Amino acid sequence: MTRILFIGNSFTTRNDLPGLLASLVSSSSAAEVEGERELQFEVISAGGASLRRHPNKGDAQTKIRNGSFDCVVLQEQSTLPIKNGKRATENMTEFDAVVRESDARTVPYMTGARGDAPRSQDDPNAGCTARAGRELG
Repeated sequence: MTRILFIGNSFTTRNDLPGLLASLVSSSSAAEVEGERELQFEVISAGGASLRRHPNKGDAQTKIRNGSFDCVVLQEQSTLPIKNGKRATENMTEFDAVVRESDARTVPYMTGARGDAPRSQDDPNAGCTARAGRELG
């Protein structure tokens, strides 16, 4: 069984990304071959929130340290990587330290561009989620 903690906002929960991923894993032929067909997940979410809100509240770090997760998926507020790529990267890096201490892996999750601004991710700062992923390993 694989345990995943999702930390983000409504972009993670609105279309049940964790549930969709669990369904894909349970129906995957690759998972069947490896004997790993169950994904268990938990979600910490706050509507419209940046990742910075979660450490300020404190629940996320406690959950990471005590949850025995294999990985922690981090979803930043959808416009922050465009408006302030440096802050978005700092937010992920702050979480990554706690995740690594608990022997889990950080997985950055970048949301799609907003429907009213589809070209917004053409901005170089939008790539900060991908850069953070490469830096965090």
